[in-house]
Amino acid sequence: MKYNRDEPFRFTFTPPISGFFSITRLRGVNGLSRKGQMELLDISPRGVKFQSILDIPKSNEMELVLTFSINEEEFIRSGHIVWKQEGYKKHTYGFIFHDDPLINKRIIEELKKYNKSKKV
Repeated sequence: MKYNRDEPFRFTFTPPISGFFSITRLRGVNGLSRKGQMELLDISPRGVKFQSILDIPKSNEMELVLTFSINEEEFIRSGHIVWKQEGYKKHTYGFIFHDDPLINKRIIEELKKYNKSKKV
């Protein structure tokens, strides 16, 4: 199933950015799982596409927190998986953030700096 994205832009990382995820809520029960590794493929202020060797179920009853850095600025964003594409060695996920306009603005600012530094 395709997820309809209506955001102003999406920035693709080449190469992908490494980060971590943890499960923070599952079926209404709060907790914190161990960290899993992920690679951030692209980002918008509303969400990301990431890959992992771990098979994470797509469920509206599961909340994750993603931790990643852009220009050494650490971001910790919570949300949930909205789509999943299974692969042979890695799985790809569409992840939507819980809305936070201040952090969205910070992401845009850091992406501008990141893009500028890659053009030099």
